[in-house]
Amino acid sequence: MAIAFNYGSKLFEALLFDDLASQTDGFICERPEWNCQEAGCSHHCNDEGFCECPSDFYLEDLKNCRQQPVERVECFNNYMVALYKSESISSETVVAVNDPTCTNAVSHVGDMVRVEVPLDGCGTTLEYDAESRLLTFTNTLKAVVDKSKPVSIMSKIDKQFSCSYETVSTVDDGSVGLRKGYDFAICSLTYTHSAKKSSSSVSLNGAQAGSFEFKITTYSSSEFSEVDAKAINRVGETLYFAVEPVNVLSNLVYTVDQCEVLSESNLSYELFNINEQRADNYVKLRRYPTYFSDSNGPTCAVAFQDRWSYTVFQFYDLLNPTNQMLQTQFLKCTVLICKKEADMSAGLCASQVCQFLSTEIDRF
Repeated sequence: MAIAFNYGSKLFEALLFDDLASQTDGFICERPEWNCQEAGCSHHCNDEGFCECPSDFYLEDLKNCRQQPVERVECFNNYMVALYKSESISSETVVAVNDPTCTNAVSHVGDMVRVEVPLDGCGTTLEYDAESRLLTFTNTLKAVVDKSKPVSIMSKIDKQFSCSYETVSTVDDGSVGLRKGYDFAICSLTYTHSAKKSSSSVSLNGAQAGSFEFKITTYSSSEFSEVDAKAINRVGETLYFAVEPVNVLSNLVYTVDQCEVLSESNLSYELFNINEQRADNYVKLRRYPTYFSDSNGPTCAVAFQDRWSYTVFQFYDLLNPTNQMLQTQFLKCTVLICKKEADMSAGLCASQVCQFLSTEIDRF
C-alpha cells in the first residue's frame, strides 16, 4: 500500500497498488550474480542468469523457491478443517468463526491459517437437500471488526467453507464363525473395531465430500449395557447387536434401514429391509426401540444406538454340502442419517417409515 498526499486540500487518499514500481519514477534491482554457476538458485536458472521456480512454487527472494500454500477443506466424521493462506489475511486482522466464543477454532500453522470446527458446534449450520440426499455443514471465517472505531485496518474476510455428507452409510464390521459339535452347533464371535480417523481432503471451491463412520457392537443381553466378551455362541441362541456412530453429533439422528448376514462363500440372508417394508420373522428378528422423539412423538430414528437381535443360524451351502467345522459369517448393515429437527414427520426417518417393524417384529 502507498499513501498519496493531496497537499492542496490537506487530505490524503489511500491507494492500493498492485505493482508499486509502476507508481514510482523507476529503480533498478541489481542481481547478486549474472551467471547460473554462481547464482545459487534452489531450483532452476534461466539463460539470463535469473532464478526460476516450478509452477507450484514462487520465488521467495532472488534465489530460493518456496512451495505455494494449498487452500483446502478436510471433512472428517465429526469435524471439518479449512486451511487458508496467511498472506490473504493481514497480521492486524482478528478472525473468528460463526460463534466467536470458539476462540480455539483458529490457529496459525506455518504459512497457513487453520480453522477447525465441530459439525455440531461453533455456529456450524446444517442443511439437508432432499433431491441430492446430502447433508451440508457450513461455517464461515470472518474478520472481527470493532465498529466503535471510525476506521479499520483489518482485511475484509468472509470465507465460507462446507462439507457435504451422504445420508446413507454402510457398516460391515466383525465376523461370526460357526463350528459343529456332537449335538449342537456353536458360533465363535470375533468382532474387532477401530475408530479410524478418516477424512476427505479436497479443494476449497464449493462444498466438499465427507463420510460418517459407524460400528457394530455385540452385547450379552437385551439390556445392551455389557459388551459380549465370550468367544462362542450356539446356533439357535439370540445374538444382540447395536449399530452405533463412532462419534455422536447433537444435530443428527439415524436409523438402520437394512441388514444382511453374509458367508465367505458368497451366501447371503437379508434380515430386514425398510425400503421394501419387510422383515424375516423366521430368525425372530427384533428391534428394541429407543427412538428420538420430535414435536409429534417418536420418530423412526435413534441418537446413540440402534438395537437389534436375531437367532444365530447356519447356512446350508448347496455347492459345498460337506458340513464344515467352522463357518464364517459377516453382518452388514446400511444406515440412513437424518438432520435432527422439531418436525420430522416427513423424510427418511419419519415414524411411518418403520411402522411395520413394531407390528411384525416386536411381538417376539
